[in-house]
Amino acid sequence: MKSASFLAEKKIDPHKSPKKAKGLVGIALFAVVLSGCATSSTTAQTQASGNSNAVVTPAEIPQILKSANGKNNLNNKTLSISGQGQIESGTALALDDAFFRMQKLAGAKSVTGAKYIPFYYSLKGDSIPQTSHYPAHFLAMVSLTSPANSASPAAACPNSDSATLFDFVKVSSTGNWKVDLEPFVNGATVPKFATVKGGYSAPLSSSTKLVLPLSQLPITMAQALQTYGTSGRITAGLSKSDFATTGCWSVYNFSQGYTFYKSASVSPSLSITPVSPSDAVSYPLASGAVLDLFSLKFVYSLRPATPTGSISQQTQRGNPYSFTLPAGQYSSVTQPGICELAVVDPPNGISLSHSTQPQLVGADCGELMATGKAASKVTAVNFVSS
Repeated sequence: MKSASFLAEKKIDPHKSPKKAKGLVGIALFAVVLSGCATSSTTAQTQASGNSNAVVTPAEIPQILKSANGKNNLNNKTLSISGQGQIESGTALALDDAFFRMQKLAGAKSVTGAKYIPFYYSLKGDSIPQTSHYPAHFLAMVSLTSPANSASPAAACPNSDSATLFDFVKVSSTGNWKVDLEPFVNGATVPKFATVKGGYSAPLSSSTKLVLPLSQLPITMAQALQTYGTSGRITAGLSKSDFATTGCWSVYNFSQGYTFYKSASVSPSLSITPVSPSDAVSYPLASGAVLDLFSLKFVYSLRPATPTGSISQQTQRGNPYSFTLPAGQYSSVTQPGICELAVVDPPNGISLSHSTQPQLVGADCGELMATGKAASKVTAVNFVSS
């Protein structure tokens, strides 16, 4: 559970995740830029005939959150990878697994250093499909706070509106509720969820007309981010503010990274695609729009710009992001990562403006462990992280 921003050779106060409250600034080789309805989505919207058949009821949500909160604090305090696997799955687990490994390699005892600073959930809203089938999902919008006077940046955006959208999934009657997606949002600006009697979410109909079919959202956002990364052009409803690290959330600044690598005599290529199989989930909003959560995988493939060059990776104790790859000289490097996104898809009405497009309202991006091919002959060093 993390999010951060970096620039090589220049420390920047990262947009830290209060879920991990890292308090760390990375200057790693591959973190140079990371800035900080026709539907194929999983909706779990099949309505049960009665509350007795429902996998989960609104009254159960507080206890599920309390249990997850306690276990997550314990895992963060001990950097327990196996423990995190008991409460997370999918890309949420993949991101935390990589982050915990980086922390251990960097010599950390917990996600906040020598002394662990806990955080606590406060439910701000939820969307709970009344379903009797598995896998079952529900969404909880949660604010995260830490003890008073602690060093943990529990509210990373204006007016303490920082929040996280936790998508919980349960795959069987004997399984645990696990978080599989967890993008950050501004809790004050996320539209209200559509609900019905009993506190459940309103049904999501396949006949709902939206600006873009939900099945097209992941590939559309992936293509828009890749276009921005390689050319700097803003398309498909993105805005420059989506990449700013001063708000409640941000997407990695792929354009800044691509440009930096080229200026550092490194030849980059960038690929951004939806994860497969799709992990998209959809929840109806009171406005008639739909909130869709899904993950994208990004991969930077790096080579020296000259045939005789090499890429130098240095590790730095205390800096987990320098441990995505062992220290050494490389002739090629592959750095993967994941971005979890939250997108609002507006209803498609007659009076709708032609410029109206799905809007990105939240994100959480992180690196996975990198791989590299050792350089057989080092005659030049094109890039050294410090």
